[in-house]
Amino acid sequence: MNKKARYITAILLISLAMLLSFAVPKDVKYEGTAFLSGLRLPDSFGEWSGQDMSVELRDELQGAVYEFISEALLYQYTHKPDGRKVLLMIINARDFHYPDVCFRSSGFTTEAFERTPMNASGRLINAYTLFTDHAPRNDKRIVVYWIAIDKKLVSGWAEQKIIQTIFSLFNRKSVSLLVRIDVPVYGADTGEGAELAKKFASDLSRAMSESDADYLFGTK
Repeated sequence: MNKKARYITAILLISLAMLLSFAVPKDVKYEGTAFLSGLRLPDSFGEWSGQDMSVELRDELQGAVYEFISEALLYQYTHKPDGRKVLLMIINARDFHYPDVCFRSSGFTTEAFERTPMNASGRLINAYTLFTDHAPRNDKRIVVYWIAIDKKLVSGWAEQKIIQTIFSLFNRKSVSLLVRIDVPVYGADTGEGAELAKKFASDLSRAMSESDADYLFGTK
């Protein structure tokens, strides 16, 4: 398929997703598969020690604006050799929003970086990567994220929109996860943040069951 054909196809797919989205009711709470309720993330593994902060996250995800979210987990992990921290957020939802939009609405500036290639025990991920900065709070982060639906990685936002909308039209439930790793950045070396995220994903995948890892990182 040549470049022009790919462009036309992409436009048609996006248009289809937008049209279908109007046919799906958004004013009711999305009830998913309760997958995250049964997911057991390790509190400690290898060089990492963690803290479950999901209650704090769920308290923030109240109200009609968050009705598309079924479940959410938030863990903070500390890399014991150097004390650096990462935040792991997993959301099970009917639809997903661009994380950079969410960051900008919270007062951050954002810059899209090249995707970060990751290897989670043989599961290859080409993760979206953002640099975010909230100057008044001195809060800089490298954010890597990806979407997995029923153990399959989704290549782009148009694809996930179409899949999710079709599932909604036929009332089919799926395990649809947005997985996000935030790494605080100190100084100018943003590359270190991406490298730490890669190490964390690799280490975490080895500490999980094969089935749970497939849901988060896609199948091998």
